[in-house]
Amino acid sequence: MAALTGVPVRTIRFYCDEGILEPARSAGGHRRFDPPAVDRLRLVRRLRGLGLGLPAIAAVLAGDRSLGEAVAAERAALEAE
Repeated sequence: MAALTGVPVRTIRFYCDEGILEPARSAGGHRRFDPPAVDRLRLVRRLRGLGLGLPAIAAVLAGDRSLGEAVAAERAALEAE
């Protein structure tokens, strides 16, 4: 997964711990990722590149908030600072 996406293993583990990624587990307890998980991580990477925080990304991935709403909220927060 790290080689396919360019995201460090430590970051992938963090995203799993935070519920951003939900891997399957092998009998030995290793994380297993299917192709949709790779696409999801690539999306997370792009959203982080746009400056979105993990709570906003989680809301977008869960369908609680549109991408446009999340970007607008981040922009408003930056302007307020």
